[in-house]
Amino acid sequence: MPGRARPRRNRQESRNYITKLGENDGSFRHPGVIGDGDLDKGQASSRRSIVDGMKRTRKSVLNVNREEGVLYTVKVAERPQKRGDGPPPQSDGSHQYTISKMHKDRSTWMGRFCRSFGIKLMEHEDVDSHLYRPSKSLAGYITWTFYASFSAVFLSFLVIFIVFSLVFAGFYALAGEFVPECIVVSGMPYGSNPESKFGDAFALSWTTFTTVGYGNVYTATGNDFEISESEDCAAVVFLCTLESFLGLIYAGMCAAILFGKVNRVQSHAHLTFAYAVCLQYESVDLDEYVDEALSDSDVDDLITEEADEDNKRVKDDCKSSSFNIAAKKRQSFREKFRGCPVIKFQVVNDFCNKAGGEIIDGIMKVVGIKSKRRDGKITYSQYVRVNLEDFEHPFFGKVWHGVHILDSTSPLLTDSAKQKIKVNGGSWPEQWFQQPEKVRRKLDFQSLVVTVAGISNVSACTVHAYKRYKFQDVIIGFDFAPLVYENESTGKLEVDLGQVNDVREQHKGSGEDLRSVHTPIDEARNQSGTSETNGEFSRNSSTLFQERRLTM
Repeated sequence: MPGRARPRRNRQESRNYITKLGENDGSFRHPGVIGDGDLDKGQASSRRSIVDGMKRTRKSVLNVNREEGVLYTVKVAERPQKRGDGPPPQSDGSHQYTISKMHKDRSTWMGRFCRSFGIKLMEHEDVDSHLYRPSKSLAGYITWTFYASFSAVFLSFLVIFIVFSLVFAGFYALAGEFVPECIVVSGMPYGSNPESKFGDAFALSWTTFTTVGYGNVYTATGNDFEISESEDCAAVVFLCTLESFLGLIYAGMCAAILFGKVNRVQSHAHLTFAYAVCLQYESVDLDEYVDEALSDSDVDDLITEEADEDNKRVKDDCKSSSFNIAAKKRQSFREKFRGCPVIKFQVVNDFCNKAGGEIIDGIMKVVGIKSKRRDGKITYSQYVRVNLEDFEHPFFGKVWHGVHILDSTSPLLTDSAKQKIKVNGGSWPEQWFQQPEKVRRKLDFQSLVVTVAGISNVSACTVHAYKRYKFQDVIIGFDFAPLVYENESTGKLEVDLGQVNDVREQHKGSGEDLRSVHTPIDEARNQSGTSETNGEFSRNSSTLFQERRLTM
């Protein structure tokens, strides 16, 4: 090869050479790349500033990903003002490029038509890419059927069926004009009744497409009108064969779509999520002696009496003494959660009052969505894992409360709040509980996604459901109202589904005033006077609150 000859080095010498280059300024530089020493002072300083900016950006990304509980981080970029303007210029002077294929597919309409049926007229150049390319129109329609209702899907089936029947009816009518003896209509050749030509062709089309075959209209055979050549009716026979084949394929596709929708219904968990999320930092009932974490009423406290009277007497003595011991050793709300508030989610099983409607091995997961801002703009969007106290339920039959403690390790708090909690010994400072707005300012998230999955005891299928809560859906200083009551006639515990979205204000440390934030709809109601009578109001969210007056 012409040019200056370069000395050859073995692998060990190359490693030493690279190490020696890296020891000069802390970064490796290939001998063929221009370095700072080959530039003047202005160019060298400009290059160092660009490199320092890239290092700071990389360091910030690493710090974002290393935060505790972060599942995934998405970088948010600025959108161009007009479509086609391209990406905005980078602050560090770097360039952004769009990569496209050098050899693009130049297929004709025939090639695209054959590709929709999985037939390729030529080999693809990029053999390393995924070769599965379904028809976009067919894939889009199938995807739409999962979003649409059953009525809309049935209507689409009917429209497609009629379109196919009309198209083939046109072909049959055209073929009947050339060879009318090849189509038999009630024992007579096609066109014997000029007023019902297209009607007869349509009857032959839909009976062939559905493979019903009433026999009123059919293709002629050699014995019907003494056809001299069988090739004369080959076109009509081919059309009928093609239409019947497409009819079988269409029926199978409709059955597959319906089966997928039914399977989607079976995989949906019949659950009801409360409209709001409660943030609680004090107890609600002053006279409750039962642990709130165990008061979800999924266990029927039916005690069977033993025949032995001695054991029964011992039970009564233990029951009376244990009540007094529990009253003395009862922990307060802050002692139970180490001086930190909790966020509580409520999920109710729709089949709670029916036998066999439980969800086996239920799992509840919560993911928080938060964003990082810089100079007033969103730069990163994060998905953080929110740990729950009891995220598993082996036999979810009635009510399930997911509890998350807002301690120093919670990803739902600001960084400054977590640092102050650590300095305060792991608990919240007392002055933070004086006003609910102070508690709200310590939260750092945009939305929360709650998912519940398990095995349905009804269908024996894996089911799941989810609910997305906004930041405005969190109400501070409230807890969910008790839903479980004892049916006096049956003696069983049942759930009052009418109070799923009822909340109760805590006693110590009053909760936030839900009427303090109003929307334009609330203001219009106040002007018309309907808000005072109905007691309905909202607070910049999709949740509508209604005050319930309890009668003791």
